[in-house]
Amino acid sequence: MNAGEPVLVVYPNGIGAEWNDGRGQTFTRDGDLTADDVGFLSALIDHLIEYEGANPQRIYLTGASNGAMMTHRAGCELAHKIAAIAPVIAPMPANIAPGCDPARPLPVLMILGEEDPWVPFRGGTVEPLGRPSGQVISADQTMAVWADANGCAPRPGVRHDSRRPARDGTRIRRETYQRCAAETVMIAVEGGGHTWPGSDRGAGRAAQRLVGVNTSQLDATHEIWAFFSDKRR
Repeated sequence: MNAGEPVLVVYPNGIGAEWNDGRGQTFTRDGDLTADDVGFLSALIDHLIEYEGANPQRIYLTGASNGAMMTHRAGCELAHKIAAIAPVIAPMPANIAPGCDPARPLPVLMILGEEDPWVPFRGGTVEPLGRPSGQVISADQTMAVWADANGCAPRPGVRHDSRRPARDGTRIRRETYQRCAAETVMIAVEGGGHTWPGSDRGAGRAAQRLVGVNTSQLDATHEIWAFFSDKRR
């Protein structure tokens, strides 16, 4: 982003603070599993373009956990309106993956922790606070879905930000797919938990016992904007 360049940031929310992300379950019973949240996001994008001055070529989506799963779903179904997505701490819902057929190649950056105790990096049952809440495919399978949609070579290039883990036990691994029609990247936090990297949440010992380690080696917000900033639809 250039100095002084305006950015419109919007924080939509699902019914009962939960998105109908396609799992068929939510963490609580407050979420409405009949809600057309894809339609809601589509209408919101239209509203922001028509009334708030949003650039239709530069619409980006990100979210964490349930919001990340909704970001995956929106990427699958609204690629014709979105320039790039960045789901954080959640792979793709298992119910969504077989039908994910974006209308165009879509840049994807996924960031998540390998030791997430709530949303399993290796796929399986989502269990926040031990409460089963639907299924996700693994992080590797999720990236394979996006790599296939973007016409990438099947195996990513892999590099680490450091030779060994930091004092907090985490290390950043970047997996970048090659020969893609749209940039396709996963940042895996080795040893990381169910936290937004670089935030204060999850930093204390009590929080770490609940959600795992919050890495000090990555600022997810910075990474996401660096990824988004040169993307155009």
